[in-house]
Amino acid sequence: MTGMEFQLLGDVAVRDGSGRALPVPGVRVRALLALLLLHAPFAVSAGRILDELWADATAKDPAAALHTAVAKLRRALRATPPGPLLTGPAGYRIDLSGHSFDVAGFEDELARARTLDDPAARAAALRGALDRWPGSPLAGLPDLPFVTAERSRLAELRLAALEDGAAAELAAGPGPERAAALAGALRTAARRHPDRERLHALLVHALRASGRQAEALATYREVRAALLDRLGIEPGPELRAAQRAVLGDSARRARPTPRSSTAFLGRRTELARLTAGLAAARLTTVTGPPGVGKTALAHAAADAEQHRGATVFRVDLVPCPPEELPWTVAEALGIDPGAAPPHLLFERLRPALGRGSRPLLLLDNCEHLHAEAADLTARLLAACPGLRVLATSREPLGAPGEARFELSPMTAADAVRLFHDRLGRLSPSAASAAATPDVDAVCAAVDRIPLGIELVAPKATTSPLPEIARRLRAHGAVPGTLRAAIELGYRRLTDPERAVLRAVSVFTAPFPTEAAEAVTALPDTAAALARLAETSLLLFDPATARYRMLLPVRHFARAELAGHDEEPAVHLRHARWVAELADHTADLMRGPTSRAAFATLRSVFAEVSACLDRLADGDPGQRRLAGRITTRLSLYWLLSGRRAEGHRRLTDALAAADPDAPWYPEALAWCGWLGVNLHAADDVDLLRRAVTAAVERTDPAATTLVGALALTAHVRQDRLAEARETADRTATALDERRHRWETGIWHLFHGELQVAEGSPRAALDSATLAGELLADIDPHSTATADLVAGMAHERLGERAAAVRRWQRARRELAGLGADHEASYATAVLACAAVGDARWADAAALADELAGYARASGEHFLLGKTATVRALLARRAHRDHDLAERLHRTAIEHYEADNRPECVAHELALLGAVAAERGEPVVARVRWERALRTAERSGRAHARVLPLRGLAALPDQPAAAHDLARALREAPPPRMTECPVHLTVADDTAPL
Repeated sequence: MTGMEFQLLGDVAVRDGSGRALPVPGVRVRALLALLLLHAPFAVSAGRILDELWADATAKDPAAALHTAVAKLRRALRATPPGPLLTGPAGYRIDLSGHSFDVAGFEDELARARTLDDPAARAAALRGALDRWPGSPLAGLPDLPFVTAERSRLAELRLAALEDGAAAELAAGPGPERAAALAGALRTAARRHPDRERLHALLVHALRASGRQAEALATYREVRAALLDRLGIEPGPELRAAQRAVLGDSARRARPTPRSSTAFLGRRTELARLTAGLAAARLTTVTGPPGVGKTALAHAAADAEQHRGATVFRVDLVPCPPEELPWTVAEALGIDPGAAPPHLLFERLRPALGRGSRPLLLLDNCEHLHAEAADLTARLLAACPGLRVLATSREPLGAPGEARFELSPMTAADAVRLFHDRLGRLSPSAASAAATPDVDAVCAAVDRIPLGIELVAPKATTSPLPEIARRLRAHGAVPGTLRAAIELGYRRLTDPERAVLRAVSVFTAPFPTEAAEAVTALPDTAAALARLAETSLLLFDPATARYRMLLPVRHFARAELAGHDEEPAVHLRHARWVAELADHTADLMRGPTSRAAFATLRSVFAEVSACLDRLADGDPGQRRLAGRITTRLSLYWLLSGRRAEGHRRLTDALAAADPDAPWYPEALAWCGWLGVNLHAADDVDLLRRAVTAAVERTDPAATTLVGALALTAHVRQDRLAEARETADRTATALDERRHRWETGIWHLFHGELQVAEGSPRAALDSATLAGELLADIDPHSTATADLVAGMAHERLGERAAAVRRWQRARRELAGLGADHEASYATAVLACAAVGDARWADAAALADELAGYARASGEHFLLGKTATVRALLARRAHRDHDLAERLHRTAIEHYEADNRPECVAHELALLGAVAAERGEPVVARVRWERALRTAERSGRAHARVLPLRGLAALPDQPAAAHDLARALREAPPPRMTECPVHLTVADDTAPL
């Protein structure tokens, strides 16, 4: 079955691989889908989505509305688990790998069609592209700004395709019948766009080709009269040329300059936008960083205009001294300047630029003589009413009526394609052997800047691609030609602007103005940033109000920073800014603004991580600062799924910490808690020290949180007596008014202890109270309270209520983008479905779990997927061979994840497979091995499954006694740890 089909050329729609429509509920959800598709494969930040979709909405909590919309869209698109909607540090994105998108397909077909030399083939290809359109684009969506802009862009693309197709058909020489049909289509389009002269000109040509010369001339007269009446202008050259063709006038047309010879690859969206912009503005300036491909795009746009009949004049301003600019332009126009003075030479430029159809002057590399190019452009535009100018520069010219076209680095796909093309010209064998992921890594190391790609591609003929990428990342090597281009822009800056550029090179991720001000400690930093963005040495994203520095520019600026001996001071200011950010967001994450705070941290996490790495290699004071930052980020380590990194960094923090530091008890508790949950270490001593330190400091909030973390860690290690002691010791610190979040977390984990103690009714009360306390401030922990409540319901024998709670938790976690925690809830539900013999539900949940497990590579989830599928194979399909293979696969994953209790469960289930095959000896061996593994695990309840298997054998009377004792004394299993017990109806049912 093929992937999904995404459609925006008409109603917003999604179809699965069989062509069945997948319902996408709600206008806002469909608008979200459209926004993500239009930015694919890149992520769209939550802030950008809120600005686009909810800027004028009446929702009380737009952020909550966004999470709900994401959850609904995720469910709608999971026809092929795990679904193409992905969540990452940069925001949300649609992964179109293996799927199709009609807008991209339309643009691809247009681009391919325009490369065809044969007019008949080109016309047929353009007709095929236009056939993709079933109706008005993005139909059914409200007139949001991005929707309106995209509709206009697509309408312009469609109209240009119609015109190009008609021109190709006319060039191919259609018969009278085909010409008449073409004239009908053109007449309809011309009525909708009465001021589009090219449509009318093509209509005149089509009528002439169909033998209707009189009607063609009448059409020309009607259009001329309408233009004079409505706009007060005469028809342009193209329309007049059509009239002369009908009259048999063979007037000579101006000869255009040759088209560019270098192959232009990719950039189809940018090229379409630029060519559309040339029709709307008389002066368009393509701006962007050094090496980003301004010249190539401008020449490609000029080629497209020339293909449509425009007369194009191309002028490269490198090398060109300022005083010689008029002579350089004159020579490009075919004028012999001789010794004419500038004012007379200018008068000779005017008629030259006025000849031909729709003249376009391309001025390339204007940054080399910015002021002179701006002055000449303004004078030419004023003197030549029909002239259009396309310029390239690192900053706008500043002339009246200028439209700026800012060019960014290439997309990943275009960059890979360019690399393969350039490498293939040097070594076809090296190009064919270059794996796409390796090529993408090299391209990413130069920030997908075309000039960088052009310069590093030859290295692949003599060095392995991974090694090239490693060197570029590790050493920041900037190819010489690209470095020279960057240095040229750098030398033109003022001293304060250079100092700001050097200082902000310390940032790894996009940064706001206030962050730059903290790091530079210079006056007028904001003005310098704006100037750096104008010169394209920084990129500014209005949606996030953040600046970004491309990798080659950053490497250059960091080398300058080191050369000016400024690194230590800048790094220290950067670390202090990160520390203040961590302090501020850590407080916000424990209150009503937790979602926004988490999003803030996620957006700058690369920055924080780089800072912590630098501090870890510093002096003792810097390492202590790293410890403070790391501890304040503890909740982020948990919620973001970065538990292993958090445990590692907290371990390092404690090694350098001052025991009198205010954050020390929390560092002990979080390090111990993460170690227990990772099954990497039994950090019981850390937890005990944490509780003692917190109690001795008489800090109720810290005592409450540390107590909560310690008691749940003890529970998960089956230390119930110590967990109860910890709970009783810290309960007096609870205060729902002064530290509501900490108190809610304490009740949440206390409920888990009560389940383990065999008090499910009390556990349900604790989980309910925790949910109420956390409902408005911590949606993630509120969903976790549902998981604990489900545990309590299950122990009370209320399986249906438990499943409802787990399902709600899973929905909420998925809606929050917490895919890691949602997957654990999915594992719980899958095991419960097996236990309830809901085979179809179990299979669907296993498929969903498998998708995330493969993407994350987490062994526990991969093992749980194999467990569920093995039980389905044995119980639903009686396929014992498949069940055995899957159980063994599960064992491999559990062993890799240090989960001996799960290994014991799998060995017990393998014993059941052997027993059902009629192999009692093999079954006994497996159950005995499972029992030994369970005893080594230290989990008392892990003994239950192997004892149940042994108790069923006729020669094992002691096993039945041991089983009864284990059921009596072992704490109830916790399904968030290893929910395999949910796969059986009760403790006495067959395995």
